[in-house]
Amino acid sequence: MAIRIPKATDAGLGREQQRAVNAFQEINASPISNNRFSTANEIGEAGQSISNNFGNVAVKRYEQQLKVADENAALESYNGFARELNENANMGENAWFSRKGKNALGTYGEAQKTMDKLAEKYSQSLQNDRQRNQFLQRVGNHRLSMEESLSRYEATQRSAYQYRDWETDRKSTRLNSSH
Repeated sequence: MAIRIPKATDAGLGREQQRAVNAFQEINASPISNNRFSTANEIGEAGQSISNNFGNVAVKRYEQQLKVADENAALESYNGFARELNENANMGENAWFSRKGKNALGTYGEAQKTMDKLAEKYSQSLQNDRQRNQFLQRVGNHRLSMEESLSRYEATQRSAYQYRDWETDRKSTRLNSSH
């Protein structure tokens, strides 16, 4: 038995007559008038609107670039401040957190003066109020943290010094009374 494969013409396809296609579109064009409601005026307004939008985008982009530049300048100054403050606080024998006993007394006041000088030094390179405000905000946060740590450290060293002083007095009193 032979198998018959159906064709498109068996289903009635391909026998339709082609429709005529009109390749030309009818355009109803009227001349541009000079009145204020004309098409030319509308096109001009649309162009102006597009131009304004591009201008607004350019202005916003420029403002964003200024904001980023200001943040970078403030951050750069703050990094210098923090680096120098860290050296005063932690590096060397005379660093604030390296001092022991009575040598640590007065460290808190000294640190405040140093932080004021460093903040003044590093804020001078900033060019506008936005940069200075961002810098001072960062410095203020750092300063609060540093002052809290120094206050605790100085109090601990004061207590240790007073205890050693008291212990020395007690031993010397005991020695003097035994003689």
